[in-house]
Amino acid sequence: MKRFRNLVAAGFVGIMLLALAGCDGNGGASTKSSTSGEESKATVSEQASQSSEVASSSEETSSSETGSSSETASTSEQADPAHVEVTTQLEMMLTDDNGNEFRMIIPKLIVDGKEATAINAALKEFVEQNHPLEKTSYMDGDTEKWSVDGEETSYEWGVKGNIVSIVIQADETFTDGFCYDIFNYNVDTLEAASNEEVMGAFGMTVDEFNGKVADAYRAYWNSVTYMQEYMADLDKSIDAIPTNVTPFVTSDGGAGAAGLIYNSGSQFSERIKCFDLEALETVQ
Repeated sequence: MKRFRNLVAAGFVGIMLLALAGCDGNGGASTKSSTSGEESKATVSEQASQSSEVASSSEETSSSETGSSSETASTSEQADPAHVEVTTQLEMMLTDDNGNEFRMIIPKLIVDGKEATAINAALKEFVEQNHPLEKTSYMDGDTEKWSVDGEETSYEWGVKGNIVSIVIQADETFTDGFCYDIFNYNVDTLEAASNEEVMGAFGMTVDEFNGKVADAYRAYWNSVTYMQEYMADLDKSIDAIPTNVTPFVTSDGGAGAAGLIYNSGSQFSERIKCFDLEALETVQ
């Protein structure tokens, strides 16, 4: 992917991110890691059950980058993957008193030249609510100064068959905290794609997918010398695959997996890693 460091996810519905909810297609999750390594947990999103409601209730159209609006993409015909595009619907830059620049970037999905209006509205709402970025004032002696607090966001995306994955990356402005959100959609129906649907795009069953993830974990442990001192963490990570891994499409159309791994030798004792399941390599 174009800009990957680590990966996490959260979920909606017809507008949903399927991540760390396991490989049973039960919806999305959200994980955040902090420098202390004290918290990095995945929780199944209750919003996953509301998919149809969100998609049907949003009738407003999103503005394109040129300021024009378009209707929701038609679902009567199968979308050609070549006609699926993810671009930017909003970019906001804030600058603090030291000249540091911070950006909120929000993606939008376009299918066959038409904006997926409900999905894009939900993406915008999700980022603004879950990853706010704002200027705040503070006093430096008698002088009022301004800092930028919250999380910067950017995104990556990939498409395979009728599945598109959008990965939103969020980085806390003045800490090492990070978070990633995965949104998997079926572009024919403009609804959230289950984990099984994403795996199926690559011709994999749940067991085959989990086996590939285990192989990727082993390759990762073998590639990092100090990790070999913590083989119990490898076993623990593999045991957690059925409930703590989410498939996604990489930017080059390959099979990817975002998985929770345990690492006693790092400040991030629990962290998310993204893997290319064909090359058995990390992709961040």
